[in-house]
Amino acid sequence: MKNDVAILIILYNPQNDFFINNLNIDCKYIVVDNTIEHDKFFVNKLLNYSNLDYIPLYDNMGIAKALNIGALKAVELGYKYIITMDQDSLLTKQVFNELINFYDTTSHC
Repeated sequence: MKNDVAILIILYNPQNDFFINNLNIDCKYIVVDNTIEHDKFFVNKLLNYSNLDYIPLYDNMGIAKALNIGALKAVELGYKYIITMDQDSLLTKQVFNELINFYDTTSHC
């Protein structure tokens, strides 16, 4: 199932690169950025990740719109499951694995 999961992270004027700590899990990342003016150094840092699609919106369209844009990208790329978070969230490998294992071992529709 891990190959079916994309992690969607929504950014808005990130003041630091805290969320980059989330980029240590072996899966696909989709980062949607609601920031109007982007820090080129920061963006270049993101572009170093080969498993990451960066979508700059160049406007604050709101978290719901950003989530929809990211979800559509995940579906377009063929992912069945999406874990959503914002720039202040932290997803450890342990929590990721627990989420996957929980989903795999429970009955679902």
